[in-house]
Amino acid sequence: MKHTKAYIAAVLALALFFTACDGAATEKTADESDTTTAAAVIPGESAAESTPVSTQEAATTTDVKIHDPEEAVTDWQTALAYLNQGNTRYVSNKAAQRSSDALRSATKAGQKPFAIVITCADSRDIPELYFDESVGDVFTIRVAGNIQDESVLGSVRYAVEHLNVPLIAVVGHTHCGAVTAAVTANTPDTGEAEEGHGASGEEEGETPADLKYIIDTIISNVTTFDRNNIEAAAEENAEAVANVLRGEFGEEAHVIDGIYDIESGVVTWHEADNNTVGRDGGVTAPSDVYVTTADTEADTTADTTAA
Repeated sequence: MKHTKAYIAAVLALALFFTACDGAATEKTADESDTTTAAAVIPGESAAESTPVSTQEAATTTDVKIHDPEEAVTDWQTALAYLNQGNTRYVSNKAAQRSSDALRSATKAGQKPFAIVITCADSRDIPELYFDESVGDVFTIRVAGNIQDESVLGSVRYAVEHLNVPLIAVVGHTHCGAVTAAVTANTPDTGEAEEGHGASGEEEGETPADLKYIIDTIISNVTTFDRNNIEAAAEENAEAVANVLRGEFGEEAHVIDGIYDIESGVVTWHEADNNTVGRDGGVTAPSDVYVTTADTEADTTADTTAA
């Protein structure tokens, strides 16, 4: 009998324990209900197919109009507006949320990129991110130091002549290892090149021919060899490459050059007027089939505080 009473007491204790746990879990679920994920409906899709975002983000989701990958852009101003508006979204932490299924479907039969972007191979320098673009938007060519060579020129020629891309953008970047290596190439005792790329990685000995080719090309592009002003050399290098492309393709496409700041995320164009194109509510695409954009919690908090 003693054992029976002890058994019953143990069962009741376990039942009370699990009841308490279930209640705590229910309370926790209720408390966290405002941060669970929900589907933000992307135009052209059902809710079940849409990209999951938090309910707080979904509440502030608004449609934006960016490049439709099935749209052929024929004027460079529209193309530049897409780049500038995308960079603004990136810096504001309001990147567009795209449907990968819709994008793959739209581009399976071909591509209609609106811009050619020539930039560095540095892992921190990713134009699809800082211009907030995606599949079918930009024809990207990446090489250390964003230099010009036969393969780069051939790639640009294909995009200009066969894809009819109206805009060529050469984008250098801050803290570029290749440019730093070029600037310091003749004064190795004054310091080492920045970590990243462009240096041979050897303390002594001859620089490998492939790396020397990159460094020598940059040296031929710039006139400012000041270790305290590497960014000036990066700007000169981008401009020099752009000038080569203007000579080759200037009658078929518009060529611009600028610098991407890896710390702020901002792209600044060499010609000041280019920095305002599309940033003041100017040219936008007619289609909003592929994207939505969501404000982040940080942006919402910042806006509320500012108000």
